[in-house]
Amino acid sequence: MRYTDYLKEFSKGKPMKEMVNRGYVLTPNAIRRCLRLTQEEKLVLFEIWALNSEQKGYAFPTQQTLAMSLGMTSPSISKHLKKLEGKGFIQSSGGKGTRKRYRPSASLQTNPYILLSEWFHLAVQSFRHHYSEQINGKWGDDLLSYVNVKKADEFTSADHYGQFLIQLQTAADVQTVKKEFLQDVTRHLERQTGKTIPMDWEKEMVNRTEGGSKKPRVARDYGSKLSIAQDYKRIYYDSKLKN
Repeated sequence: MRYTDYLKEFSKGKPMKEMVNRGYVLTPNAIRRCLRLTQEEKLVLFEIWALNSEQKGYAFPTQQTLAMSLGMTSPSISKHLKKLEGKGFIQSSGGKGTRKRYRPSASLQTNPYILLSEWFHLAVQSFRHHYSEQINGKWGDDLLSYVNVKKADEFTSADHYGQFLIQLQTAADVQTVKKEFLQDVTRHLERQTGKTIPMDWEKEMVNRTEGGSKKPRVARDYGSKLSIAQDYKRIYYDSKLKN
């Protein structure tokens, strides 16, 4: 059995009859790997997706319901919901306090957090292509220090990543910001390593994005014909299958 088929069957409770949490939800890798979105925020977001009504266009859980489902406290849920709304992943309306409607964003492709995260992953992919040995060693930690700054430094002049997030909120020319960001990441890595790292980002942006000349990645074979290395892996929680 293909592993994705096994997960589908598992989500329906077939191999585990006593399963209460049946169903699955599609979670794109760009969201699962989105930087500056905490793991707790992602879990709350995925739960909102799972509870979202396609007919109504929103989810209507209480914060206590979310807390019980995810094993968090209600104050924590409240904090994460506010963060998700501030970051543009959901919109809340109606009700007061713990009883609101939560509408998932349908414009994720323009979300600054996703854009910047994907650009950073593009930079990592490019560095790995040209400097595979170094990037899999200390350079990896040096790169992550560009994103993971101290809490007190977030969105200050010491936080270049945060500054680009702010810039993207009102940027008229996103592609110019993208090039500036990639160049800034390169300068950061050069400062951290003390080495000159020549990168042609104009070429890299063409070769490593849709429509470029980069050859598609070959999926690995895990003992079956199934391609598990897909652009969007599926984690199955969709509430539609819940009985």
